[in-house]
Amino acid sequence: MDAVRAAADDDVFFLEGLMYLTHPVMEMLVAVLAEGRLGRIRSVSGHYAANIAAKANPRGRGTIYNLGCYPVSLLHLVLETCFGCGGGGGDGGAQAWNGRRTVLGHGTLATSDDGVTFARDAALTVRFEDVDVLATLQSSDSFGNDFAFAIQGDRASLTFETNPWLPPAGDSVFRIKTYKSGAVETVTVPSSMDAFGHQIKKVEAYVASGVREPARPSPTWANSLEIMELLTEWEEDIFKRHGKEIQV
Repeated sequence: MDAVRAAADDDVFFLEGLMYLTHPVMEMLVAVLAEGRLGRIRSVSGHYAANIAAKANPRGRGTIYNLGCYPVSLLHLVLETCFGCGGGGGDGGAQAWNGRRTVLGHGTLATSDDGVTFARDAALTVRFEDVDVLATLQSSDSFGNDFAFAIQGDRASLTFETNPWLPPAGDSVFRIKTYKSGAVETVTVPSSMDAFGHQIKKVEAYVASGVREPARPSPTWANSLEIMELLTEWEEDIFKRHGKEIQV
């Protein structure tokens, strides 16, 4: 909140560092969802695991904020697209996210050598009541090097075959499976740059043109705050189940 307010007050460019959202594969995903290819979205699932705990600053508060932010931010884009542009019209995407929701967080806690307690392995189940969408997400920074993300509509499903949160220079791939026919379509998005390269080019273009706030698929300032709200709810529920207070 303070960072966004400061950017607005000082009239400077600000973009949250979710670099993958600048990659062309995200533009393709938005196009597919906006066309209604999957039908009405019913559920979303995903996980992101990487053994980075030894490298991460524990004062960054663990896996929810260093890895869980990726599937949560992609879930946000999916809901905004499906219940805004294509599914609900107007500000339906924002209403779906900011409306009634039930959040359940589970996970393990770890404590650093200097006494900071944080979530290490975390699972989130959230039901967006107003649009009847159920999402299940997991993240861990204590093991592995793995990813998964899938969207289930009432007509078809979409599954990423390549890492949506670290799209490479080369091909990014997702598949669409239609339930009735069983047909599977492979969507390949080639790129000469990885996500970091695209983010640099986007920022250069924004700054050169005098734009202060990015456009979708990158997170707008309001998007960043909405994503952070769910991340903090997730963390709060985990700590509550362990009978512990979050250290600020």
